[in-house]
Amino acid sequence: MKSKEIKDLLSLAIPEMRKRLISINTEIKKIEIERKLGKLKNTNLLGAKKKDIARLKTFIKIKETLK
Repeated sequence: MKSKEIKDLLSLAIPEMRKRLISINTEIKKIEIERKLGKLKNTNLLGAKKKDIARLKTFIKIKETLK
């Protein structure tokens, strides 16, 4: 994620963040399938998506504690 995208995440509401979490999880499943089939060219993509999930979960936790 770019720094601009990270700043945009902070402005999202919690339900929107959870929707984005679900979509990233489905992307990870697709990437893992491609990796197992040997079609994945960018192997760093899986790690980047997992970091995005961690980032989103952190932002959700922050927003929940601020309520």
